[in-house]
Amino acid sequence: MVFYYTSSDGHLLYMGRDKFENEELIKYGWDEDIWFHVDDLSSAHVYLRLNEDEEWTNIDEKLIQECCQLVKENSIQGKKKDKVDIVYTPWSNLHKANNMEVGAIGFHSENLRKKVRDITRDKDIVKAIIKTEREEEKPDFRDLKEKHILELKRKRFKEFKEQQKKEDEENKQKLLEKLSKNYNYLDENKEMMTSNKNAPDDDEDFI
Repeated sequence: MVFYYTSSDGHLLYMGRDKFENEELIKYGWDEDIWFHVDDLSSAHVYLRLNEDEEWTNIDEKLIQECCQLVKENSIQGKKKDKVDIVYTPWSNLHKANNMEVGAIGFHSENLRKKVRDITRDKDIVKAIIKTEREEEKPDFRDLKEKHILELKRKRFKEFKEQQKKEDEENKQKLLEKLSKNYNYLDENKEMMTSNKNAPDDDEDFI
């Protein structure tokens, strides 16, 4: 069972039911996903799905707080504590070794891990997020990711073709402008040659 939520600004948040489902989330996460977890305590793995044009280093503070509240609320130990620290990092920075326990995770780079300190429970935020909860039983994470990647490829190809078309139009326009300048140059020289041909002969004037 996967639990889906919607942030106050419309972002998708989701988390697995247990450590076994978390394994699937770790394996088939998207590049746009940001992983949240209570630091040094067991908790749910909460994912924030950013839009393609958003940077994980520039997430709105209110959105970060909503993710942190959801994580704390879904930590058996963390929920009992007055304050907890929350860590977050891009999905692509998660490292899963074969010898790790189910649900356990590491990081490729500690430098890509951020920490939010001293998170206390905000009942209003928690209540608002819980209201958006919806459940989906056994979603096919692999299929969802493959479709997402395919859609991205189609989008990027379309953007490439549009950019190529734009560049071709620009090059065509530059060529036309260049040819126009050349024709103008030839017309000017033709007029000059015609003008010289009709001019009086200097020798005749002398005679």
